Amino acid sequence: MITHSRKHTGYKPFQCELCHKAFQRKVDLRRHKETQHTEIRTLVN
Repeated sequence: MITHSRKHTGYKPFQCELCHKAFQRKVDLRRHKETQHTEIRTLVN
């Protein structure tokens, strides 16, 4: 229900610290980092 409410309000509390793109769900932020910032992840590991 919370996710559904965010859809209508546009509230996106999960923000990428690298590019500042925001997401409604934590899992979407995680997926974004894994697919869009792979070069940074490989440098950290």
